[in-house]
Amino acid sequence: MIATAGGAQGPVEAGRWPSRGPRLWEHPDVRLFAGRHRLPRSVVERIQRDRLIDAMIAVAARLGYQDASVEKVITEAGVSRRTFYDLYSDREECFLAAYGDVASSLLVLTYDAHRQGSSPRERIERTLAAFFGFWADEPDAARACMVEVLAAGPAARAKRARALEALATLIEADLGRLRGSDAPAPLAALAFVGAVHELTYMRIDRGETADLPALARQIVACELTPLSAGVSE
Repeated sequence: MIATAGGAQGPVEAGRWPSRGPRLWEHPDVRLFAGRHRLPRSVVERIQRDRLIDAMIAVAARLGYQDASVEKVITEAGVSRRTFYDLYSDREECFLAAYGDVASSLLVLTYDAHRQGSSPRERIERTLAAFFGFWADEPDAARACMVEVLAAGPAARAKRARALEALATLIEADLGRLRGSDAPAPLAALAFVGAVHELTYMRIDRGETADLPALARQIVACELTPLSAGVSE
């Protein structure tokens, strides 16, 4: 369970992104055909979806969302145009699915990191380390989902806002405690997470994605250390 926007508790399904191994279709003995002695149709469809999601991330990161045409995505994925339209109505729907897959992976990763902390400061530190480490490990997903998402239309920007709110909800009680209160600090948490997102965007847009883990340490030193001074955790 993870806190979602608005404070509700709900399950978040992990996506495929952290520490990804070989995909099922990358094994030489796998043949993507449904039927007797072959893969079930549901498995084939899942594999095709995953291929298209990976391709959308790669193409959007390399060329930008505006140039990530259906033709370029299906060429990258190695699937037919018919397969694409059997699964997605258009390019936007495919990008939204890709963003949702990455965002769910990130939320699960940050939630797991957060619950391992034994104090408010440590929980926020671990959350930041997981957040920045994820993007550093997945530079294509970072560019597609932190930079190109802003060009992908209002539905994509709304998904981005919900992801930001979920991350803020995760740390609002800890931030309130560091500010000397037993009450959560939702506005302060949202402002904090918004600033973190903006700093992340700037680094990724400048091609400095690999340097993001160092940024986590700088934020802790500049923002959390003064707050936690004199606070009993």
